[in-house]
Amino acid sequence: MTTTDQTPIAAPDPLGAALATVVAEGDAHSVRRIGEACLAALPTTRVAITVRTGDGRRESVWACDEAARDLDGLQFRLGEGPCLDAFAGPDPVHVPDLAEVPPHRWPVFAGAALRSGVRAVHAFPLHVGALTVGILALYRDEPGELAPEDLAGARRAADAVLWTLLARRGDGPAVGR
Repeated sequence: MTTTDQTPIAAPDPLGAALATVVAEGDAHSVRRIGEACLAALPTTRVAITVRTGDGRRESVWACDEAARDLDGLQFRLGEGPCLDAFAGPDPVHVPDLAEVPPHRWPVFAGAALRSGVRAVHAFPLHVGALTVGILALYRDEPGELAPEDLAGARRAADAVLWTLLARRGDGPAVGR
């Protein structure tokens, strides 16, 4: 997009604008609103947000539907899956096609996710320093990588979730060690 003098102008960023508004308002529904913004703006079918509680358990704080909540819960019950890998490491875990995952990587989760219709998972850790306090999980029914602009948007959404959770720490679920 350019102006008449051929000076490039930035394309609108509806996800960035929505995230900025949600974080600035900081209401009781902020986490849900961020998840819904991801569903509207990113190539994802389902979204789930999970945090580590003060006693070390993992707790779902929002999921767009029961299928997303079940996929997150399944990983934590099995002790395997991209969300657990994202909790363990500093980087997001991208699985563009679960059908191509080696059988030894997630022997039970990959098959169960495929049977549920999920083909791709992108798990973004929520970091406070070196500590991962949660995960923003994007589940897709179609295989595929995230385009660079979608990857950047998902990272901004993960940051927005983190800021929202930290701001509400005393009001909502415990986020901690």
